[in-house]
Amino acid sequence: MKKIDIDTSNLPIAVERSPQKRLFISLPLPREFKELVVAYRQTLRNLPLRMIPFEDLHITLVFLGPTPKEQLPEIKENIQGAMEKFHAARFMLRPLCFEPGPDRAFPNLVWLTLEPSPEITALQDTLREAFEKKENRPFFPHVTIARIRPGSTLWSDKLTPCPVTSTEIFQAKEVDLMESILTQNEARYSLIKRFMR
Repeated sequence: MKKIDIDTSNLPIAVERSPQKRLFISLPLPREFKELVVAYRQTLRNLPLRMIPFEDLHITLVFLGPTPKEQLPEIKENIQGAMEKFHAARFMLRPLCFEPGPDRAFPNLVWLTLEPSPEITALQDTLREAFEKKENRPFFPHVTIARIRPGSTLWSDKLTPCPVTSTEIFQAKEVDLMESILTQNEARYSLIKRFMR
């Protein structure tokens, strides 16, 4: 029988998805808050930035990391238990400043910093304790609104801090358990469950 050589170099490679989920807990933002971000981003449209999609804007409370799917019921129960302690709390969001970060001199993203309200700080502390996620640094609430494109450089003279002039204070009412799905170019987020106060 004649041997036939088959070129397999162009065949698709099947990649088995990890049984673990890359999870984090976030504070979803009200639409009016997101519209404040969109209005500011118009001033950045000529810069080499990749804007975070409108629906993905959020405040990260706790990053859980790669987690076996079997732990999801326990995780949901822990979040619900934490939320029940704050049934009468109001999670107030006061935006402070649009600025480059984390290093202002050599930034790789643009974020909106917020005032760390006592209620949100206490919620984060409760969630950290529930999942044994200890942090040595204080809570720094922020919303990542754009990332600098790979290969581009934005120095501080091109991207200066811009304080928020509005005195409006927004309110968040829920907490989300999210999955971060890594793709070749970016991470996209998928809602697993929303928890009400």
